[in-house]
Amino acid sequence: MVPTWINIICERIMKDLVELKRPYKYIVNCMLVQKTDKPLFSTFSVHWENNTDGIDNLIYPPIRNKDSYSKTIQCLASVMAVKF
Repeated sequence: MVPTWINIICERIMKDLVELKRPYKYIVNCMLVQKTDKPLFSTFSVHWENNTDGIDNLIYPPIRNKDSYSKTIQCLASVMAVKF
């Protein structure tokens, strides 16, 4: 079930990005983890043009959201955009 959720999330993000019709190549990554009292860490190492390329991360539910504490799964979605 979880691999299907991850695929749906990545495909939806990619679809929305492609519809923007921007001159970028995108890399989408999604991680679903069971929430515990331990923090979630993730890192990327890249070699690119800082003025045009970039990365953005989204954690859902947001860490400081009041609903966050009642959720049992946390999603970390990362998108890299590389201009061509």
